[in-house]
Amino acid sequence: MKNNQANKLKKFLKDHKQAVEEFVVVMGVEAKNHFVRNFNRQGFLDEAVDPWQKRKNKRGSGRGILIKTGDLKRSIRIIRKSRNGVTIGSDLPYAKIHNEGGSISKSARNATLNFKIKSNGSSRFAKAKNANFQQDVHIGKHTIRMPKRQFIGHSGQLTRKLALMLRAEIRKVFNR
Repeated sequence: MKNNQANKLKKFLKDHKQAVEEFVVVMGVEAKNHFVRNFNRQGFLDEAVDPWQKRKNKRGSGRGILIKTGDLKRSIRIIRKSRNGVTIGSDLPYAKIHNEGGSISKSARNATLNFKIKSNGSSRFAKAKNANFQQDVHIGKHTIRMPKRQFIGHSGQLTRKLALMLRAEIRKVFNR
């Protein structure tokens, strides 16, 4: 019985090469959408949602973590596809450090800081075009530690969902 089903599956794969390749892309789109939804969840969904670490500063507290312009979320796509599967990823250079966490070493440098001084004497950082005061400063060598905020990777729930999709597709084949 099992040998008969295996032969049936081999014949189907041979006869329906195009359909198999299309199904691989469908599964890839499902995986891409799963990873994009992690931005709405504000955490990575494996077996349960692992929430992302909150920001240390209050700036940008009204928006989601890892969402400033939306470029990172929109960059998630199918990077490679073959007969056997697809690879989901991002081509943005900062995607890896956000997904995996790590350290960024910054060398010492000189910079010009721009300030807007208000009439009451208080000041704040400003863009050069809006500044009315500048100060040259030396910024020493330092390390930025980026926490892991995974949005792409192995997910147990995604694996189960894709397996169910595959089983349903195989059942269609054998019921024809």
